[in-house]
Amino acid sequence: MLHQAMAKKDPRTVHDALTAAFALPNNTEKVMPTVSIAVALCPMVTVDQRPQWDECFDLIFAKVIELSRNPSLSWFPCDFTLSALSRIIARRQLGTRIDAFETELLSRRPPTTPPFNLTKLSMFYSGLVNMYSRNGLLHRALDVYRSQVPDGAMSIQIMTTAATAMATAKDAAGVRELMESAAKRGFISTPFDSAHLNLALVNASPDGPAAVAALREMLDRGTPPPAGGVARVAGGEGITASAHATYNPHLVSRVLEQCSIERKADLAQLVVNIARSRGIALDDNATHALMALQLHCEDHASALAQYTEFVGTGEVASPRLTSLALEAAAALGKGDIVRQLHADTLAHHRAGRVVISSMYVTAAVKAVLEAIGYDAAVAVYHELVRVGAPTHAAVGHMLEHHRPPGHGPIELAQPTAAGRVGAATLGAGHAGAHPNSLNATEYEVHAQVERLLAADRVSDALRVWRTSITEYGVVPSTNTLAYFVNHFSKQGDVPRMEQMLALGQSLGVAVNPRHLIRSMLVLGYSLGKRFDRVFELWDSMMDRGIAPDCATQALVLDACGFAGDRARLDATVNKILGAAWGGRGINVWTSAVEAYLRLHDVPAALRVATEIVPSRGLKADAKFIGTLVTVEIAENRQLNDPRVLEFVRPHAHLLQRAGHGAYRAVSKAIREHEFASGPTPVDVRKNAV
Repeated sequence: MLHQAMAKKDPRTVHDALTAAFALPNNTEKVMPTVSIAVALCPMVTVDQRPQWDECFDLIFAKVIELSRNPSLSWFPCDFTLSALSRIIARRQLGTRIDAFETELLSRRPPTTPPFNLTKLSMFYSGLVNMYSRNGLLHRALDVYRSQVPDGAMSIQIMTTAATAMATAKDAAGVRELMESAAKRGFISTPFDSAHLNLALVNASPDGPAAVAALREMLDRGTPPPAGGVARVAGGEGITASAHATYNPHLVSRVLEQCSIERKADLAQLVVNIARSRGIALDDNATHALMALQLHCEDHASALAQYTEFVGTGEVASPRLTSLALEAAAALGKGDIVRQLHADTLAHHRAGRVVISSMYVTAAVKAVLEAIGYDAAVAVYHELVRVGAPTHAAVGHMLEHHRPPGHGPIELAQPTAAGRVGAATLGAGHAGAHPNSLNATEYEVHAQVERLLAADRVSDALRVWRTSITEYGVVPSTNTLAYFVNHFSKQGDVPRMEQMLALGQSLGVAVNPRHLIRSMLVLGYSLGKRFDRVFELWDSMMDRGIAPDCATQALVLDACGFAGDRARLDATVNKILGAAWGGRGINVWTSAVEAYLRLHDVPAALRVATEIVPSRGLKADAKFIGTLVTVEIAENRQLNDPRVLEFVRPHAHLLQRAGHGAYRAVSKAIREHEFASGPTPVDVRKNAV
């Protein structure tokens, strides 16, 4: 009965079968079902994240403890069973079960004596290290590796698990020492002949340049691939997809992900060049990292081209990757491409080649809404619900927000992917394993902090964050700090914004590498009129090769204008023009026009409008035109300048459509200019109100 229930892979069925089996009167008959189900459950629950599996685990966990304490059985779970339990605690981040695991099982485990069963010992100790490291207890994980593994029982599996813990702690030196030790023990030929250890070294790198240097070292010092090229393991995923330790696409993708996180476009391109020179193909994750960086710079055409190149190799794009392609196509107004992308993903889902996530549902509905229209977006939403795709509550809110007048409310499916995990409350979640990953407790903390800050209850929000750290083991992260920094940056409250930065740094939050924090600081310093700090941040970003997003570029240009710094304005414009990431959005050049007009240089503003904007493949919008004709108008007298009027004339209707207050004055000035200069084939009076 138990094995039949397991075959169905349904947690409720398994739970009922376990309950029935454990109700049998003979304790001896409960031992083997408990052990076999615990072992069989391990690979299943590490993939299927439904919370009902936690209940099944708790049932088994309690029964293992109960049976091990029964004096009539004289039974204790073997290392293989303990390994299965610890791995489940690790993969599901069930940190609240660790104390019971230690007290009830580890403390009573018989001492290990030779001759060793190396297979069981390897699984036991690697499971133990994994359990501690994935639940944020890195010191315990490394203590197991360094002092608890018996002499002669060390294995490459234990070492790779310990290396992962070191990588989480950003201990690159420790990973290197471990790699050398593995080679000396004979587990690998050279320190760079283990794909998992190589990945740990990349993940342990403190920043993008260090990760790139590590990748280069691996490729130079590792064993080269055979003459026939790098083989791909059938059915392999991630680091195991390639049979080679160093010429491994997953290593390249991790380095690119680091470059993308740090917004280092030039460094990312260097990694791409390295991969291509070594014949390493970019996988789905690498393509995702590049596209995310391109979308950050609003280079939508390049992002879409990157996606097309990837699928052109015959690979099936993940829904996560296609979500970025949908965003790029929608931004370009390519409704036909949006339709095709969604149709392809739906076909792959129905064929079982991919599994559509709630993130994809949100991205698809949003893209269709922007590029095609409301009715088409509703149709896509219902289509995804029919194929069983998980839905997010945000999708319903988005559709309701954009519902046109005269359209009745749509029938929404019950959300199956909540905005935060389950109904977790503080104290019931799990300690985080990585400062940039969100688990149940962190989702709840974020929700509470966001609500309190919206009500301007800063002290209460800080208390929630501190409590989550001190009492529930949540790792202090940039994700949480960003809520507080953003709250004060939008107010231009520089002193309190900097106080929050200092608090975050005192808690060990890595502030500098995160573009999210940098963008908030630029906004806060701009609104607080601390232009010197804006320029310091900009110079630091340029020195470190960080590609700022369009909003940051615009804010820095604004600061140049308000600060009256013409030399810096020219230098910033030239820097943006010379960078691949520069000026991909019209708002950047709107800010450049405004800055030049604040310096009363109308010709320079016109050069931006007539030369730079077209060279970037952009078109002026109402905000751009309105800025050109209104900023410092008493000094610049733009509406008396024939060059300005000639440029504005074909765009005047944009002001009318936007209801811009300058439209009447602009229309009048154009008519007067036409009267003074004679007949013209273009007549804007047809747009007059």
